[in-house]
Amino acid sequence: MNSSSKHRTKNFLLCSLSILMVLLSPHISIAKQVTFEREYTYQASEADSKLSCRAIALEQVKRLLLEELGTYLESRTEVKDFKLTKDQIITLTAGIVRTEIEKETWDGKAFWLKAKIEADPDEVIRSVDSLRKDHQKTKELEETRRKAARA
Repeated sequence: MNSSSKHRTKNFLLCSLSILMVLLSPHISIAKQVTFEREYTYQASEADSKLSCRAIALEQVKRLLLEELGTYLESRTEVKDFKLTKDQIITLTAGIVRTEIEKETWDGKAFWLKAKIEADPDEVIRSVDSLRKDHQKTKELEETRRKAARA
């Protein structure tokens, strides 16, 4: 094989590798994301308005989503090393992830909504660890969670 052939082969391999990396990179980053979806229906009482029903339904669907994420994270070795309870994981992740409402309806009697959270588990674990080390912030989040539960 002459020098020119070696150079072309090397260029071909580098080009092929570059194309492969570009094609695979979106799949690699997507693979890190986990998505949880939940639906919740709140039956209105006589005292409820559309806004109060929406607020309650949203709070409940968030709780369901955070519980599911907490269960998922609780199974990860990194979180097990923190020795956190599931409730502590839920409390800490509430301040990290964002709930996105996908659909919602109100028929005058019930408020239904579908929501999801997407998270990179590794990023959430790093954030949970950081919050866990900030005792004041952790106390604030736990107090906020208790107030929401009482409401």
